[in-house]
Amino acid sequence: MSDPKKMTQLVRTIAKQFNSEEVKMLCFELGVSYDDIEGEGNINKVRELVAYLERRQKLHELITLVKKERPSAIWPPPTPIPLQQEEQDREPSPQDGAYKYDAYISYTHVEPDAQWVWQNLLPHLQSGGLQIAVSGVAMAPGVPVIASIEQAIEQSRRVVLVLSSAYLADNLAHFQNILAQTMGIEERKARVFPIIIEAIDKASLRGGLRMLTMLDLVDPYLGDQNFNRLVALLKVPLVDG
Repeated sequence: MSDPKKMTQLVRTIAKQFNSEEVKMLCFELGVSYDDIEGEGNINKVRELVAYLERRQKLHELITLVKKERPSAIWPPPTPIPLQQEEQDREPSPQDGAYKYDAYISYTHVEPDAQWVWQNLLPHLQSGGLQIAVSGVAMAPGVPVIASIEQAIEQSRRVVLVLSSAYLADNLAHFQNILAQTMGIEERKARVFPIIIEAIDKASLRGGLRMLTMLDLVDPYLGDQNFNRLVALLKVPLVDG
C-alpha cells in the first residue's frame, strides 16, 4: 500500500480504533519493539509503526491483524495493480518461463468472499512481490468470458481457488477449477492451489478437488502461517504433478 492517501487513512483509523496500550500489544504480536518505534503520542507512534513495516514489506501483517481485531471498522481498500500497466511492465523472469502472472485468483463474486479476496488475500500476495490476475478483472473488453478466463489461466503459473460454500455452488467458478486442473494434467504440472476461507463440507467437493491438499487461511492457529506459506509456494517454479 504505497498510496499516500490510503496510508494516511490507515494511520488515522488504527489510531482511532486502538489506544496506546493496544498499539503496544499490536507491536508485541508483530514481533516489533514498541520502544524502538519513534514518535510521541499515539498517532505518531502508529504512523512510525506503519512506515517501519512498509519499509520491511510487512505492512500486510499489521493490516491483517487490525482487521481481525476490529472487523467492523472501515479500512482503506488495497491498491490493486492496474491490469494494462501490469501487462506492459511485466517481464517474465527465467523461472517464470512464458507466464505473465504468478497466480490467477478464482473466486465467486459474492459477499463475503469478494471482500475477503480484495481486503485480505490480494494485499498479502501483492506485498509479497507477486504478480496477480484476478477473476473478473483479467478480462479483455469485447472478448467472450470463457475465452478471457482461459487466456488468463494460461498466462498464470498457478491458479488459486478460493473455496467456500458459495464457490462450490458457483458454476462459473467450477468451470475455472476444471479448466485449471485439466491444463495441469495436460502439462503434467501441479498448477492448482485450493485455499479455504470458511468451514466447508469435504463431501461436497467436486471432481479432483478431493485429492488436493488445501491451505486453511482462517484457521485460528495456522491461518497467518498458511498465508505466509501461500506467498512462498506461489514463488516456487512449477514441478511435475
